[in-house]
Amino acid sequence: ILRQSRRAGKLLSGLLRFARSGGEPRAETANLGKVLREAIDLVSYQFGVAEITLDARFDPKLPRVVGDPARLEQVFVNLLSNAIHAVRQVTPPRLITIESGQDTDGVWLTLTDNGPGIPTAVRRRIFRPFVTTKGRQGTGLGLYLSKAIIEAHGGRIGVESTLGEGSTFRVHIPFA
Repeated sequence: ILRQSRRAGKLLSGLLRFARSGGEPRAETANLGKVLREAIDLVSYQFGVAEITLDARFDPKLPRVVGDPARLEQVFVNLLSNAIHAVRQVTPPRLITIESGQDTDGVWLTLTDNGPGIPTAVRRRIFRPFVTTKGRQGTGLGLYLSKAIIEAHGGRIGVESTLGEGSTFRVHIPFA
């Protein structure tokens, strides 16, 4: 509870800092493997409760990236939380897969779920504010803020989805 309340405080502080600064991240670098592990730790209790298998195939020794670790963690917690929400809508087996790698200019990460998928009309607007697939359970700000954070770090985020098969979110962040 204490860890989650600290996380909530960090997220709120980050949101306020983001709003005040125009979205500029702090000038620092991040160990993406560590950030991912910490994001997974924050939501890991939900895997057992909802019978979700996490297949985390990311390289823990990824090169450092440009970024504020707390804000990048916010992005990954949001993506994981969305995937957990999506796979809870299907009967087991429920699977979330994380993969990573690097290309010539940065590190990439994919997060794939076998949930119900995102309808095309919603997928086209998914990164806009107040767009949600969660009904009253969602605010529609998570992916909007995630995109803003990734772009403020010089990166990009996108989604592919097939109804009845699931969704894949792709994140790319430049090397430090």
